[in-house]
Amino acid sequence: SQVAGLPNILVLVFDTFSAHHASFLGYPRDTTPHMARFAEQSHVYHRHYATGNFTSPGTASLLTGVYPWSHRAFHINGLMQEPYADQNLFQAIAGKPYERVAFTHNTLVMLLLDQMAQHIDQYVPTRDLTLFDEMLADRLFSNDFAAAFLAERLVLPKDERVQSASLFLSLFDRARREGIIASTRQEYAEDFPRGTPRADRHMRYFLLEDAINWLIRYTTTTTNPYLLYAHLYPPHGPYNTRQEFVNAFAQDGFVPVPKDRSIYGSERQEQL
Repeated sequence: SQVAGLPNILVLVFDTFSAHHASFLGYPRDTTPHMARFAEQSHVYHRHYATGNFTSPGTASLLTGVYPWSHRAFHINGLMQEPYADQNLFQAIAGKPYERVAFTHNTLVMLLLDQMAQHIDQYVPTRDLTLFDEMLADRLFSNDFAAAFLAERLVLPKDERVQSASLFLSLFDRARREGIIASTRQEYAEDFPRGTPRADRHMRYFLLEDAINWLIRYTTTTTNPYLLYAHLYPPHGPYNTRQEFVNAFAQDGFVPVPKDRSIYGSERQEQL
């Protein structure tokens, strides 16, 4: 819907999506047929640059319009410096009859959106669109979410690469989670043979379709003009796709261009 000529605004972010692997931007494999059809009716920009190579600085710049050396969200779990936390996309349309809505699978983006909470009319909790979500910080300490989130990651890390500050609490938490994780994987094993989709490091299992369906319902039923920011996790690794897409290009004869191993990465080329 539109009020007084105001257009709806949808900012849809797919985490780590690469233009280099999109067929409508020149990649030889037909990876993005639906986006290609959408692009035929759209303005497609070919000169744009990221301000960071991971979530915190890149997303903070996207939401504030300034470079990382201004907003200062330089590192993983980074927060924005005042006043940029209050000079954001949502604040820019304050006073206009927009409903300002936000959703994300990514907990690092949750930290940034929490800083902007006073400018967001409807924040959709991530767990509403997940199979299960292990986070406690937002449940128990919503008024001090950033500090509680960092403390939880220190004491009860969901990432096996992070060593817990508490041996016994972390062992108890891991044992408690193992049963939930195993039953979820078993329930969806046929549809997702490579494992149930999850947000790495956060033990947040989800179906992307749930978020997409929510987007469709909201955008087709709301009666108010909206600014909707939706930040989805796939194709961020581990990207566990549905059965029908597994090995979809295995026999197409295409040989990817050889890539040098990154000195910053630990993944093997075969795994990538």
